[in-house]
Amino acid sequence: MNTSPPLWLVFVFVATIALLLGDGLYASYRRGAISYTRWYGRDGPYRRATEPFLYWLCMAMTGFGFAVCTLGAALILFMMVTGY
Repeated sequence: MNTSPPLWLVFVFVATIALLLGDGLYASYRRGAISYTRWYGRDGPYRRATEPFLYWLCMAMTGFGFAVCTLGAALILFMMVTGY
């Protein structure tokens, strides 16, 4: 009995996450601020002009997540096309 989800469903999930991360990266870069939410302390944006280190750190982490999801979606699509 196969208990893993269908491959197309995993592809849709990973591709959707990649799309949302990419959209957020583009919007944050255009705005010059990246928003965040913490479980404690302050919530709000890191601005490129006032907090450049934290801004670029968050952009780098989000970009890494975007790259991982995009490569994962590409790998899953390749597996679906080749019938693996």
